[in-house]
Amino acid sequence: MAGLVTAAAWVLVVTFAISLAYELHRWLTRRGSSRYDTTGWFVQTLVLDALAATVVVLLLTGVAAGPWVGLVFTVAAIAASVLFYAPRVMPVRFGGTPALVDWVECLAYTGGLFAAAALLGYAVLGPV
Repeated sequence: MAGLVTAAAWVLVVTFAISLAYELHRWLTRRGSSRYDTTGWFVQTLVLDALAATVVVLLLTGVAAGPWVGLVFTVAAIAASVLFYAPRVMPVRFGGTPALVDWVECLAYTGGLFAAAALLGYAVLGPV
């Protein structure tokens, strides 16, 4: 199942790279336009990215608990995206009308997390 874990790690790398690029763009071009476009929010994003990088290192170095840690992390990130980011952050950022690029980023981020969670779930639980 090492191949699944490695694939999940790379999916997380791409997912968080997209997220970081988007949040950096928002911070550079829209800073101060909402409470979610501040330096403090951007720093929180960097902390989450550092946590994701730690998970990726655990997955790529073959740490025994890495797949479980990655699975818990991705499920928690999915929950945060679905229950907090999409319903609360996006409407505040865009006055209720997010642009297409904002929806694409949100869906790519959440979709990447789902893909990584599926790979890790299959890696740790095996065929059921």
